[in-house]
Amino acid sequence: MLEFKTLQLSDKEWVDRLFSEYNPTRCDFCFGNIFIWAGIYNTNIARFKNSVVLRYKFDGEYSYSFSFVEEDVEELIKELLLNSQKNGQKLRIYGLNTEEKEIIEKLFPGEFEMTYMRDFCDYVYKTEDLINLSGRKYHQKRNHISYLKNNSDWVYERIDETNIEECRTFNCNWERHNGGKNPEELSLENTAIQTALDNYSSLGFVGGLLRVNGRIEAYTLGEPLNSEMFCTHIEKANADLRGAYPLINQQFALNELSSYKYVNREEDTGSEGLRQAKMSYHPEFLTEVYFARYIK
Repeated sequence: MLEFKTLQLSDKEWVDRLFSEYNPTRCDFCFGNIFIWAGIYNTNIARFKNSVVLRYKFDGEYSYSFSFVEEDVEELIKELLLNSQKNGQKLRIYGLNTEEKEIIEKLFPGEFEMTYMRDFCDYVYKTEDLINLSGRKYHQKRNHISYLKNNSDWVYERIDETNIEECRTFNCNWERHNGGKNPEELSLENTAIQTALDNYSSLGFVGGLLRVNGRIEAYTLGEPLNSEMFCTHIEKANADLRGAYPLINQQFALNELSSYKYVNREEDTGSEGLRQAKMSYHPEFLTEVYFARYIK
């Protein structure tokens, strides 16, 4: 019987352990990322044998995702079907990759409608590409970085207790400056960011900032996803300062992420501008995301 509960910081140890056995490649399976968005997505958590099961509530309907353990998945889905029926809803499963989708289709033939979700595929890059920015395809990035370096007094710093409050102040100013574009969405994002900064050390986050002429003009943070991949959750910069975004990206990868083969920079959520920005860094691959809806 699945028993869902509110996500707590104290869950981090067992969740991290089970996620490490699952070896995820999507940022939806980082404890810190789940935690900072939990209040916004009404996230509850349960354990089923060796799987972490998450339940989200959107517009009055539940969706589920889980760390996929093949030998347990048939029994788990039957439990989720019962849980959904109890709530008077059809089961909806979010975040399957192609292999997981095919396993479910084999176990439950004709019972699920599968939808590919391009807007929620994570962008994954080679760390060495983000550091070196080699070749003609990164020419414009290098030019922007050179401009900022040659026309300002800049320094990169790792985020810690001595400068995290400055990051909070910068983020509040950034939201005020950009809030008119999509106020509701930015307000929700700001809530998640404040939770991240409030619990930065407890969540094991790693972050860096860019100080230009003494002022913070960009910062970023994230957490390890698996032994080879780091996931960047937040990146904010002064868009009016030429080179701020590419320089914080490059310096963070150089100073903090060189031990990882890949960097996952999350999805674009269907934003055309964000998609263009993420594609401009030439991802090594995009993760696969399928949504399953029970149709029987």
